[in-house]
Amino acid sequence: TEVKLVVLREKKNKKKKTQRTIVIKREKIDLKQQAAKLRVEEVDRGGKKLKLGVLHLPSFYGGRGGRTSGGDMAKLLREARDKKLDGIMLDLATNSGGLLQQAVDIVGLFIKQGPVVRVEGVGGNKNLRDVDPRIEWSGPLVVLTSRLSASASEIVAGAVKDYSRGVLVGDDHTFGKGTVQNVRDMPAGFGAVKVTTARFFRPAGQSTQLVGVETDVVVPSVFGTDKVGEKGRDHALATATTKPFHGKNVNSKDGFTPLLPTTIEHLKQQSAARIAKDKDMQEIIEEQKKNNDDSDIVVLSELLDEKTDDKDDDEEDPDAEEELTPRAKEALQVLADLVATQRK
Repeated sequence: TEVKLVVLREKKNKKKKTQRTIVIKREKIDLKQQAAKLRVEEVDRGGKKLKLGVLHLPSFYGGRGGRTSGGDMAKLLREARDKKLDGIMLDLATNSGGLLQQAVDIVGLFIKQGPVVRVEGVGGNKNLRDVDPRIEWSGPLVVLTSRLSASASEIVAGAVKDYSRGVLVGDDHTFGKGTVQNVRDMPAGFGAVKVTTARFFRPAGQSTQLVGVETDVVVPSVFGTDKVGEKGRDHALATATTKPFHGKNVNSKDGFTPLLPTTIEHLKQQSAARIAKDKDMQEIIEEQKKNNDDSDIVVLSELLDEKTDDKDDDEEDPDAEEELTPRAKEALQVLADLVATQRK
């Protein structure tokens, strides 16, 4: 079917207005193209080849009776176990969110049981929990984030961090979208209004609103500018805290190895040493400075174009996997360091 979008445009003198109608045709979304994907990369550590999985999750999708991101992730993690992978990197760097319950289900794939997120608002307060005792992946885990990682992505990142389940790698913090919106109908003929009704809180009690989730190992990217994120928005809702609600049964004897502060500090030092010598990373740092100094306008389409090769589209193999971005490559190096450290 067709949708007619009527745009009312104000002239520069603010007295004259023009009207334009744009016709948009609805199309079905192909979830195969937007679904979670697993690829395997090899990284050398101490003369040994480590097999590391890159799990790319573009959104938290799902529907009644259809495929879900949680279901797809569970299958891919079982595949990772069958392939005897040494570690997993969950890529949420461009994931702006989606269905809340899917975020809870996905956290549950990495822990035994326990509360994942608390919702506090005008409709009351409640903890959303993972109730499935199974851990689909108990091995080393890195979560790649950026300042574009928002909402449900921040819920996953926050729970992983608060339960010491994995290492967060990426920009200094995530987007900071930690609120719930509901659409309220207005009287007939007046449309509807979207109202903020609640905040999200991490197990440690910190809201993800405004401040996002702080990264463990900072790796520069083109998104690392103060112009991207909730902090850069006028009238953004403030952050808040609540009483911590950590679960007591998130791990078991045969579960995951909780991260120690000394391990994270070691990973930081190793990564910083590599970044200081990496030409691509130094160029990104310079680009960050330029983005912060230029103007108040951010062109997201330019930021999203992070391809590292100069091939024409016509020359590219449509079935070939995209080359990993510099930050993803560094995140894999951090994962390799984590695998080696935990084995010691």
